[in-house]
This record gives sequence, C-alpha cells and structure tokens, in this order.
Amino acid sequence: MNKKNILLMISIVVITLLSCSLSQNHNDDDDEPIFFEDFESDIADWTIRSYGSIPEISFLDSGGIDNSNCVRIINNEFKFSGLYTIVELTPSNYYNCIGWIKTENIGLAEGATDTANIEIAHIVIRGANSNIPDVLQTSGEMDIYESDWKEVGYTFFAPYESIMLYCRLGSYDSYVKGTAYFDNIGIYELELLNYESKYFTLRIEPTDKERISDEALNDWLDKLDLVYEEYYNLVGSYPFNGEKITILSVLHNPGGWAVAGNPIKWNQQWVGEELESIENDGHWSFGIIHEIGHDYDIDARWNFDAEHWANFKLTYVVEMLDAKVPTEFGYFQGEEIYDFWERLYEKNINDGDPDNDLAPTTWFCWIKEEIGWEPFKQTFRDYLDGTVTENPTEVIDKFNLFLDVLSSNTQEYEDVRDIWPEDILNMLVDHYEGMR
Repeated sequence: MNKKNILLMISIVVITLLSCSLSQNHNDDDDEPIFFEDFESDIADWTIRSYGSIPEISFLDSGGIDNSNCVRIINNEFKFSGLYTIVELTPSNYYNCIGWIKTENIGLAEGATDTANIEIAHIVIRGANSNIPDVLQTSGEMDIYESDWKEVGYTFFAPYESIMLYCRLGSYDSYVKGTAYFDNIGIYELELLNYESKYFTLRIEPTDKERISDEALNDWLDKLDLVYEEYYNLVGSYPFNGEKITILSVLHNPGGWAVAGNPIKWNQQWVGEELESIENDGHWSFGIIHEIGHDYDIDARWNFDAEHWANFKLTYVVEMLDAKVPTEFGYFQGEEIYDFWERLYEKNINDGDPDNDLAPTTWFCWIKEEIGWEPFKQTFRDYLDGTVTENPTEVIDKFNLFLDVLSSNTQEYEDVRDIWPEDILNMLVDHYEGMR
C-alpha cells in the first residue's frame, strides 16, 4: 500500500506527550488490560510498514524490560518505519495506552521532529522525542538521541470499534535513522466518574472526587455554565457548534496544567488539589476558566495572541460574574481582577521583564477602562458577520487590524492606540513583529 492510501486510511491528529510518571489510579496492577503486548511469542499479528528501503524490524528474545522479549526497529537511513496491529475497543469510551520505548543513536533528517513513538489511529503518543533524552550529543550534521527505557502514556477517545496501534520510528513527515525498541504496550479502559451540566461534561478519577462534595462540585459546574454563556456574550459565537465541552482528567502532561480543546485535558496530578480548593475557598478556578476562554478563540483573524486573549476574555467573565479566582497574589473577585493584572505587571517591571507575554493583557485592560466592553463586543461581531473581510497572516498585521476595527467602534478615540504611552505601543509592536 502506498503512502497516499495509508494516509487516507489513518487520519492522524498529532499530540505531543511529555514523559511522565503514571498514576496508579489509571491502571492499578490488578486492572485487566483490554489489550497487552509483551512480545513474548512473536510479531505474527503485526503488519510492517515502511517508507524508504525495507526496514530491519526484529522480534528479540532479550533486551526488553528486565531483559525480556521486545521488538526492535532499525533505520539505517533516513526514513519512516513501523509495525501495527488492530485492537478491538468499545466505541465512545476513553482508554489509556501505556507502553515502553528505548532509543539508540537517533538522527533526524532536516525538518524532522518525531523520533520513536506509539500511534493510535487519530491520536499519536509521542515516545522518544518525549523521552527527554538522558544524553544529547551532536555528531556532524545531526543530533543523536540516546534514551533508556521510558514509560509513556496517553488518554484517548475511541471513535470506532477498532483502532490501529502502531509502533513507529519516525512519522509520515519526519524521517529518522537509528534504533528503537518497544515493549509492554497495554490499553486499559478508563474508569472515570461522569458529571454533567448544561454545557459541560466533567470526567474525573474517583479518588479526586473524594476531595469535593457533590454539592460543591455541582455548584462549580453551574458556575462554569455561566462562564460559558458570558464568553458567548463577549465574542458572539459558541465553540464546537454548541456541542458540550468535556473536561477530562488525563494521566499524562498534556502540555501544561490543562490544555484547551474538546476535551479540555486536565493534568490529573492537579485535579484533586484544585477541587479541594474549590470546596474550601469557593473560587471558580482561574485555570479552567482560562482554558474555556481558549475554546472561544472563534476567529483566527483576530487571534494574534492566544494567551493574551484567553486572559483578557477571562477578565471580562470574572468582572461580569463577580467571580472569585486564585492567583499568585491571592484571591481576586470581580473588578479586582484589574488589580491583579496591574500587580503582575509591576512585578514583571521589577523583575526587569516589562514586555513579557502577559503584559499585553494589562495594556489592553487600560483600553477597556477607557472605552468599556461594548466596542470589543462589536468588534468581535464585525469579524463574525463579514464586516471585516481582510484575512492577514502575519501576527503584527492581525494585531493592527483588530485595533483598527476596535477604533472604528469607539466614539471616544479616533485611534485606540492613543491610549497607550508611546513606549508601550512601541513595545507591543516589537513584541508582535517578533511573533510568527
């Protein structure tokens, strides 16, 4: 089968995984896997794929975890090789895939980013490039990665009755050479508690639920429904065509404390602590409100800075709902959120970093204090209804277009840039000219 046909067969969403310690809550030793491969027999049930010359893929009776059996892939030239098997699952369930990967002498071709990895159809577990290398050396034109056995895992949603489980060295757009070993790959059905509100589905570990009462949890979900509606009031549209958003506890580090999308992936190691704090202190969770805000980045044309917009939209929601949120300076409620941004800005100035990535939110709050929220609301709607026809690609051009449209919706100022001191405007221009 050629590369084009395979790409048609497997639609891949690439998601990066950092190597992690896996929670016992996700797969205790007593849990029975839906699928488990320790390569103790052979690889007859696996199909080999390669783009390039014929790969060296071998079943070994030693060299695995505790010197057990394993499978080895060797690329002697830059290419993509692997082997896959089909696993039967229950559609619409969540699962954990956990496996072990070891790498030797991995070199990346120009432009390549992926080394050894485990792929699930539609979901990719990034293995050896998330195996933060124990040793990083340089030899000639390429980097060489050496990594001992690393346990990697990912939480995924099964859309179909069967998925393709793939052990790979490289990927479709990343050709590499070197050696990779795979062992003890298991898929476990995820047993999470499910809680529903009007706009959200929350799926969390039973042990994390023990840290919050039913009353406090349901009250928090009701507050998130208000957050959802208030974001709509600001930007004028719902994300994901109005579908419910799942907030999903995941065993891996999804790229931060939590990561936006549908589902919003919430790093399990922080879930219980946050829920207990919500119970005890009655706050709304800055982090989850922030990630919901990312989901309301409805139009890429005005989204010149995703982190700024998530924080600035959060500011609107906190003010409108008189919400209480935790910060590094303590709790702030309602309009006090502006004091938080000012304190953070002052801290950054004192730290010698006045134009860091959080500063634009403070500076946009200065504009809001002068003109209010209505011009922002109208500006977002001008993008939605086709009044704004331009489609800039450069970050600085998106920034300037938004300010031009905002200015056109403002009676007090011909140009809202005049609200900023000249040095601030210059810093903003330099900031966004440097972003791609």
